[in-house]
This record gives sequence, C-alpha cells and structure tokens, in this order.
Amino acid sequence: MGAWATRTLWPDVSFHEVEVGGRIVRAKVASMPLDTFCRAAEGRTIDTTVWTRFAQPAALVWTADPTVGARVVRAVAYAAATAARFAAVLGPESGRPADFWLALFRQTYSAELRVEAPGRERQIIAFDPGRFDTLLPLAWQGAGIGHQRRGELYAPLVPERDMRATLAAWWWRQRLGKWLNVARLVKAAFTFDGAARYGLWKLQRHTGIDLPLTPWRERHPILAAPGVMLRVWHRRAS
Repeated sequence: MGAWATRTLWPDVSFHEVEVGGRIVRAKVASMPLDTFCRAAEGRTIDTTVWTRFAQPAALVWTADPTVGARVVRAVAYAAATAARFAAVLGPESGRPADFWLALFRQTYSAELRVEAPGRERQIIAFDPGRFDTLLPLAWQGAGIGHQRRGELYAPLVPERDMRATLAAWWWRQRLGKWLNVARLVKAAFTFDGAARYGLWKLQRHTGIDLPLTPWRERHPILAAPGVMLRVWHRRAS
C-alpha cells in the first residue's frame, strides 16, 4: 500500500505518547505532503475534510522554515474561501453568517462517513460565534463572491454560471465522500502506527474500561478488535 496510499489516500495517521513534566501527553497525528494540503484547501480535490476543518479555528505551532509557514497560512486562507464558496450555494438565499456556516457543516457531515452527535455544527459555531460572523464576508471576498447586507442579514451574489458549477462540484463530493472515507479507513487499518494503543486509550476514555495492551493486540489490532469488543460487552453486561 505504501507510497501509493500516501499519495492517494492521505493522510497518514499515527498515535504518540510523550511524558512531559510527569504527565503523559497523547496526540493523534495526521500528516500529508504540503502540496497535497494546499490543493485540498483550495478545493482542487474531491475531499471535503481539509477545507471544512481549517475554516474552523486552527493554530500553526511550528514550521521548518518561513517559506513553509507562509504556504501553510496561505492554504488556511484558501480553506476559508473554499468553505465560504460552498456555503454561499448550500446555505439560505439570505441569513445571518451563522446560518450559512450551519448549513455548510450539516452538508459536509452528511457527505462524510462520520458519527457526530446531533447539533455538533452548533457547538462549532458556539465556540467563537464572533469569529465566524467576521470571517464569512471576508472569505466571500477572498472567493470573489459579492454580497448584500441588511442589518444582520447577508445575501451572497453568486452568478448563475458559478452557482451551477459549484452545485455540480458539490454533487460529486456528496456522492463520493463516504466511499473516500471507507477507503481511508481500510488504509488506516493497515497503516495506522499505534492503532492498538490509540484504540484502547479511546476505549478507556469513553467507557472507563481499561484493557491491557498485549503483544497480540499491538501486532494485530484488526484481528484483536472483535475480542476487545466482546470483553467490553461482557463487562458492561456485568
């Protein structure tokens, strides 16, 4: 699977545990080539996850050099513009900025193979509503989309030709998104570095059930999964 999977079914996922000041800091890490990240942020791939996630608050913690940092910042700006472009056609004809973001996030969740609690999109907006209010008209400007404003209500001005093109682009993403997620999950099943440790840690966090990391589970996380779930079922039943 190797290099081909990395190029076509990004990102590569790994799990890390580091002791810092006597505490264990854990991180699930997703990595991809910078060129791929930039293309995805600009909406030049069938993927929806990158521009949707990076239209939300994000922080650049470290870069290899200033040139890389500038490319990452530029890509995140493109992600906001890409998200706003889709929000303009998937949202209402007129509404508050939050109405457009809520419509966008609902649509992207439906296009992805994700299990989100009802109302997750409202939690995202509620985290920093002022940011999303300010971001939308700026992102529309970056995407080349004009708008009218009356009080708190915004109405994007999308030419008919651009409207049809964006809806067509969304049609493909909506129909292929879940299949893309399935392919990525299959890849992750065989390439996720630290999958067993990550799975058992998440299990402990969400259920309180603490199972040991045996050599078998670490070497064969997929084969071990049914046994782990059976143990969880028995412990819950008892």
